[in-house]
Amino acid sequence: MDIIIKTLSTIYDPRQTTDASLNEVAVLIHRMMNFKQIAIALKDRKDGLFRYRFFMGYRQDSVNAFKKLAYSISDITDKKKFPRVEINRNVHFFPGEFKPYQPGEEDTFCFPSQMDKARKSLDDSIEGDYFEFYLYSNSDELCGFLEASRPSDGKLPSKQTIKWIELLVTALGKSISGRNI
Repeated sequence: MDIIIKTLSTIYDPRQTTDASLNEVAVLIHRMMNFKQIAIALKDRKDGLFRYRFFMGYRQDSVNAFKKLAYSISDITDKKKFPRVEINRNVHFFPGEFKPYQPGEEDTFCFPSQMDKARKSLDDSIEGDYFEFYLYSNSDELCGFLEASRPSDGKLPSKQTIKWIELLVTALGKSISGRNI
């Protein structure tokens, strides 16, 4: 619990840069919530498109593929283009079986050759699965999203883990929304 309090204090520190706040939250999720891969996209204030800005645990070629992507708000909310299970307004799960990506986006996955691998049990995590946690500003505008994938134990996270990440991402969105990101 102390590490969560420290992280929240750090990301709300006005001297903290946006990139430092992204890193702080990602490191905590990586270490405490056991996700091997985290990518964070933020809304560009110039053109309104969401672009990936932070990466943890990805191969460089996957990072390069992510950096080529940009999404509009309609892309992000299009459930036919990116099929998903909506856990709640702030958290969506994109099962690999739904093929929640567009042609060419397979390169963002570290092991694209394993993307058709079957899930052995309902609680298994497979290549292609990811969770998206939405960052909302103080004015309740979508300002970014955090993608978490590849749990260390190979299992889908518990409800409690999802709630802790949701709390951290909610705080992150509020803390960075006033900054010049």
